[in-house]
Order: sequence, then C-alpha cells, then structure tokens
Amino acid sequence: MQDFQKQCYEKLELNIIIKKLADIAILPAVKKQILELKPINDLNILNVELTNVEECTGIVRRLERAPFYLASEYDNTLKLLKKGGSLSGLEIYDTVKLYQTISANCNLVNDLNKFQIEANYYRELVNELYINQYINKELIKSIDENGNVLDDASVELKSIRKKLVNIEANVKQKLQEIISKEGSKLSQTSVVLRDDRFCLAVKSEYKNVVKGVIHDTSASMQTCFIEPLAVSQLMNDKVRLLEQEKEEINRILKRLSELLQGEVEVLINNFDILKKIDLMFAKARELHGEVSGEHGVGYAKSPYFVESKNETYINLLKGIKSAFDPKNILNPGKLYN
Repeated sequence: MQDFQKQCYEKLELNIIIKKLADIAILPAVKKQILELKPINDLNILNVELTNVEECTGIVRRLERAPFYLASEYDNTLKLLKKGGSLSGLEIYDTVKLYQTISANCNLVNDLNKFQIEANYYRELVNELYINQYINKELIKSIDENGNVLDDASVELKSIRKKLVNIEANVKQKLQEIISKEGSKLSQTSVVLRDDRFCLAVKSEYKNVVKGVIHDTSASMQTCFIEPLAVSQLMNDKVRLLEQEKEEINRILKRLSELLQGEVEVLINNFDILKKIDLMFAKARELHGEVSGEHGVGYAKSPYFVESKNETYINLLKGIKSAFDPKNILNPGKLYN
C-alpha cells in the first residue's frame, strides 16, 4: 500500500508542489512545516481547508496578501525565552516585527470590512492576535532595527553616551591646540592612530619636549608617535565609560528579555496564529491568486504584484511604460525600477 501511495505521489508530482509551496511561504517555521506535510484523506477536513484557501485567494485578488514583517526563526527566540534566557538586540527587535505584522493584518481586516469582502476564517484568526502596547513602546524606544540599543533605553545610558560625545570633542580640541602650539616639532600635522590611541608624529629630537606616552616609532627612527598626556587622560576616561556603556547595555537587554519572558505564552499564541495565516496565504498564492486594483495596485500591494506576475508580463508592462514615458518621469520606482 505504501509503495502504491508513493507511486501516486510521484505521478501527482506532490514533492514538486510542496517545494513550490515552501518557497512561497515567508516564515521559516512554516516552510519547514510545509516540507513535512502529508496528504489528508478526511473529506471534512479537506473541505474546510479548501474553503479557507479559497477565502484567502479572494483576499489576494481583491486586496493583497497578508502582510508579514517578521521573517526570522522566531520559534527559536520563543524557546530561549521559555528557558529564561537573555536575548540579543536583534532577537528582541523580532518581537517589534511580530507586532508590526499583527498591526498590518489588523489594518487589512479593516479594509476587508470597509469593502465588505467575506473573510470569516482570516478575520477570526486576526481577531485572536494581541499586541501588548506597553511592551511594544518599550522595545521601539530601546532597540533599533539593526539590534542596536538606543540612547533612550535608559537615563543612565543616555548620560554615558553624552559624556562619550563630550570626550570625543575634547580630544579633538586638545589635539588641535597641541598641533597649533607645537607644529614646528612635528613631522606632520595630522593625527595618527596607534593602538587605538590618538597620537602626534613628533620629531625624535623633541620626544622629551612633547609630554605623553610613546606608542610607536617610525622605521627610520626619526619620528615618535606620542599620545599627549592631556589626551591620554581623556582616553582613559573614555575606556572607563565604554565599559560602563557595555554593562548598561547588557542590563537593558536583560531587562527587556525578562519583560518578554512574562509575555511568552501570548507571544507563542500570536506566532502560532501567524503561522496559520502564512500557510493559508502561501496555498492561496500557489493557486495563482493575483493582485488587482481598479486604478492601480497601490503601495501596499506592489511587492506582491511583481511576485504574482510572470517575467513576460512584467517586461510587457515595462515596454508599455517606456513607450509612453521614455524619461521615466511618471511615478519612477513606484512598482519596479
């Protein structure tokens, strides 16, 4: 029986279909889920699935694909939170993307209501999603999209970074003052970096006149690279502040991780729902649901428009636009470059 099923799957090119479906999905967890899909022989379940996919196909054709800003392996982040682990800045920002995705899907549901488009299954799923506004504001205030901790993450961090900026300014000022005063004793008037310290190229005969720390000597022994004493003291202060900054960043990441740990069950539920939405819309896209619009596809749908049309169709549109707008004056870059 298993051999017969295998032959049937091969005849139906089921593996090819599953691979294409996985490529269309956005979330890595859903891609993995699709690759492990097995055929269903329960007619009731099949009818429900087909109804839901048909509904999502209609949404794509009338408006757009369900929007997703989250495309990382967020399930790994949730596992780490469940274990009480601390997250990196990028891992924390993934929850911001999760909330952005929820918000965008809520907006899509509002549009469905506005245009009176039937979408009971999708609407029910979206209505179960939840954004913790307090956590969302804390994350946005604290972490940027590259995972960097922002100044506003804490009063202490902002104070440390302000002091660092002042030190940088004072270092530059001191160096310029010394260059102006001791210019005749220097081999060059530009600042030289040695061992991550700001040095001046001092002629060897004046190495005892310009007070500071010698970090290097030229191959000819004619020049000593000296970090002026006043600058050295400032740089030591900078090193101390950088260590404080590192400690404060770690404290902030730990605090935000603990905040998410308390919300982890809700986040897991949100992610499970988004996986269902991604799977349904991937199936809808595989059924060739396409983006349409009465007077154009609009900004929100433009990424999905190019995805839903083949290369020949896109090239035809480009040719038409080039013929009527050879200088690319009208809406340049709005749909494609």
